[in-house]
Amino acid sequence: MQDKEFVVINGEKLDKKQFNIAIKEEKDSLSKLIRLARYIDSKEELEEELKQLNGTIGGIDYSKERVQTSGIGSFENISIKLIDLKQELYQKKCEYIFEKNNLLEKLVYVKTLQARTIELRYIDRLEINDIAGEINRTASRTRVLLKEGVMQLAVNNMKGFY
Repeated sequence: MQDKEFVVINGEKLDKKQFNIAIKEEKDSLSKLIRLARYIDSKEELEEELKQLNGTIGGIDYSKERVQTSGIGSFENISIKLIDLKQELYQKKCEYIFEKNNLLEKLVYVKTLQARTIELRYIDRLEINDIAGEINRTASRTRVLLKEGVMQLAVNNMKGFY
């Protein structure tokens, strides 16, 4: 029979395998937040492009004789795409807000500086050097604070804090 491996975090003895799983879950959750934010940004840019394109398409000139054609014109196609995009954006924004609020609730149980570092990285999406300047620490210390914060989120998850 194989003995379990343990790690000691803040004086607490934790199952190493479960701890690593909890860390992976927290990292996945944080990565999802960034992916959602980037996705929303790109779709908002697309929405702006479609709005501009929709505004530049001229209306139908009824003074000229036209042959009846079937199908939908480019104005209608763009309008449909815009409506679909707005619905998709709304859903993704709701999902982002839900994930962001979950993270903010979890950060209540994390030390202040670690929580601030995680917030700046995953909600404000700042780079390490920018975070370091914001919290008056070196970039290497900032990386350590991020790692400690994620570890604390994982420990709290294992304890059932949320």
